[in-house]
Amino acid sequence: MSYSLPETWSLESLVDYFWMVQAMLEADPATAGLAQPWLALENDALSERTTRDSARKLLIKASALQRFKDLVWDTTVDRIGDKAMFDAGRDPKKPPYSLMFGSIRPSDAKRLGAVKAGDLGTILVEKLRAVAKPEYSELADLFATASAELGESDKTRKQRAAESQSHDVRRRALIDAAEALVDKTQIGILTAYPGDTARVRATLSPWKDPTRVNRASDEDPEKKPE
Repeated sequence: MSYSLPETWSLESLVDYFWMVQAMLEADPATAGLAQPWLALENDALSERTTRDSARKLLIKASALQRFKDLVWDTTVDRIGDKAMFDAGRDPKKPPYSLMFGSIRPSDAKRLGAVKAGDLGTILVEKLRAVAKPEYSELADLFATASAELGESDKTRKQRAAESQSHDVRRRALIDAAEALVDKTQIGILTAYPGDTARVRATLSPWKDPTRVNRASDEDPEKKPE
């Protein structure tokens, strides 16, 4: 008899399982000594859960910041488009609009990814400065800042995403460690109680809700009326 833990188990499910196994082992003096490795594994899982949550918090904040920088970039490119269109007499084929948006319209530019948006920002800033008018120089400064900050926020979000994803590797490593410990614990139980597979199943089976019991009390709120 051997048990494999679900590969999809979260850290929360692992910790629940560790607590259940510990309690079952500690309830019997003959198996209590087998509980210590499970406590160590629990501590590893709890520590990993803390760092995972911290990493996810940083990822969520980085993603929110990038969405904000996206909004600033989009607003600025719309402002540039409106100004250029007005100065072109509402004719998109005339400068300065045709010079700035001859190959891509502001509405299309807003659908670009962060990297391509940054590349467009560099090109458009040069075109804005080439107009050599104060209002366009001001827009160039604004757009240069918006493009740079969008690029930095994208880099940060990608870094946070990679850090967050790395925790899944460690979660899987904890599952592997738990499965190895299941085998050792099973041997320990059967050494103390030869042939008692029911005890092994009750202690190590992962296919149960760790909060359920075999025989509920009459007062148990989960017990359904007959």
